Amino acid sequence: MKIKNILTALAVVALAGFTSCGDDEVSADGLFGTNTGGAYFSTDQSSQITLAKDASSFDVTVARTATEGAMTVSVTMDDPSGLFTAPSTVTFADGAATAPITVTYDPTKLQADLSYQLAFVLNDNVSPYGDGEYAISAVLPGDWTEWELLPLPGVYTYTGLMFNPGEDGPCPVYTRENLSNPNEMQYCFGNVGMPGVSADDEFGLMYGINMYVNVDLTDHDGVYYCTVPEIFTGVHNSTYDEDVMFCDTYTYTGNPGYQPKSYFDPKTGRFTLNVVYFISAGVFGNGDEFFQLGGYADYSMELSRRGNYVEGEKEYALVYAYMSPDLESFKYTAVKGDLSSSAIEAAAQALEADADADVKTSSSMLAFEFPEEGKYTVITVGYAEGEVKVVESIVCDFTTVQASNPWQSEGYVAYTDGYICSLYPLCVPEPYYVEVQSNKEDDGAYRLVNPYGEAFPYNEPGDYDANTNSYLYFNMADPAYVYVEESESTTDWGDGLFSFSSLVGMQLAGGYTVDDCKANGVAAGTLANGVVTFPNKSLVVFYGSNGVYANNWISNYADVKENGAAPVYESPAAIDFNAAVSAAEAKASMTKAAVRIAKANAKRSNAGLSLINANLRRAHKSAFNGHALNINNDVKSLRVSGSAL
Repeated sequence: MKIKNILTALAVVALAGFTSCGDDEVSADGLFGTNTGGAYFSTDQSSQITLAKDASSFDVTVARTATEGAMTVSVTMDDPSGLFTAPSTVTFADGAATAPITVTYDPTKLQADLSYQLAFVLNDNVSPYGDGEYAISAVLPGDWTEWELLPLPGVYTYTGLMFNPGEDGPCPVYTRENLSNPNEMQYCFGNVGMPGVSADDEFGLMYGINMYVNVDLTDHDGVYYCTVPEIFTGVHNSTYDEDVMFCDTYTYTGNPGYQPKSYFDPKTGRFTLNVVYFISAGVFGNGDEFFQLGGYADYSMELSRRGNYVEGEKEYALVYAYMSPDLESFKYTAVKGDLSSSAIEAAAQALEADADADVKTSSSMLAFEFPEEGKYTVITVGYAEGEVKVVESIVCDFTTVQASNPWQSEGYVAYTDGYICSLYPLCVPEPYYVEVQSNKEDDGAYRLVNPYGEAFPYNEPGDYDANTNSYLYFNMADPAYVYVEESESTTDWGDGLFSFSSLVGMQLAGGYTVDDCKANGVAAGTLANGVVTFPNKSLVVFYGSNGVYANNWISNYADVKENGAAPVYESPAAIDFNAAVSAAEAKASMTKAAVRIAKANAKRSNAGLSLINANLRRAHKSAFNGHALNINNDVKSLRVSGSAL
């Protein structure tokens, strides 16, 4: 992978659970002596299986937590294709910890390279400590010729469905033909594992994987329909212990209405792929992404509606504008109404003549303020070689979401970072201004808006995604017990994407309650005299593949580094409501803060990061009430958004 693609939905990994003190230990019969002899599906099983052409069955394993005696469990299999069969029960022999569900199929009736979705449910005798449901995709490989490398590479365009918008390439492209179906061919974007390619020369999309696209050569008004078989993105969701998968929406749903949405245009050499990122629990994002083959002049644009964005009292309608690689720039505007073709042409000519119109030089998310609700026509004019190459438009309904937004602005408050400065001791934690919002529906719930975006004094352009909001969530329902909930950012200084939590927030994510945390003495912050502060090491910061305690900035770092002095840790994190200012004053303060820090030459230092890591390495442990506190460090954990196709 040659460009920095970072996840837009990164979530903090849940902390290992804790129990109260005493003699309550896990016994052979389960937690607290409870009989847990029920059945469950092991999470060690893959969510995919490759079917053999010379076989007619495969096994799905069911496990149980106690092995005494025989046990029979009722099983239901959901098979939309109707091509697979499975028994309605599974039986454990006495002493057996596992039992197979044997699924049978006729390979001659299956379509090659098509993902068949199967779901299993245990209907009785289910363990409360395991999963009674299991989903799997089964694929019968087709017969293909050897891969052939195309002479020119291509470029893949992400549009923010899960990875940040941007282009990835130049990407090697391979093709092969289906020996059993001459009307089908397959493309491979990437050369990972290809014969004759060294590990140093491998190129993979996403997190270093090859993407495969099957193309049906039947002509549909000048384009060929495509499918993307289920592919592992290279990202593992440790919260659900599942690989994040990727495919086209037709393959994912089986709905024929989605089939025309993914296609290849042989005139332009461009693939338009309507894709979905998902695990069994839900979808991260779906929509169009693009691959442009080399050797074609492509002067095209694609526009797609992407919802609304609210910042304080302002609201914007978002439209994503894809610009093909051969275009150099484009102008854009939005005009009230569903315009006719002649009105669009007139508006495009006016846009061309407007010297003050905003100009974009890459695919971008466009934000429009709309004075009133209704239909608007978004128009783009694309340029290359000093002339207009394309005019593209889309009609959108611009409707406010403010009425359903539970968050309301409470102004700008002084925030002192206790997270990133703990990792980089040369970054001095000084207050800066960020917007704070309260939740109208959840008393005590607050969030800071983009605290690690433009306002963070140590950020530079490119350190964060300026087109995506991120929040630091905290709860002040009990002023004596304030905590930070799992929160994400888009900031990456080269050591990995930063995300944040607190000891309490991580326990809540693990299923425990605030009362549990209080009973076990988990450290939290306090609100006193209008200022929220947090104790040393009560916060947790994640970056890359690491998770460490935060709010422990080394105030004497120079002496530590130069003279070997013992570190003096401070707890700087604070949210000061007394120092509230207006939005304009907050904006003005950013310039002053940047100047002050530049003069102090307080640059980020990997030496400081190394020092911290020497003492807080990977899985950190600290006893409280006799139980170990473990931080899980899998950075690739993702929170399912709950969005749907």
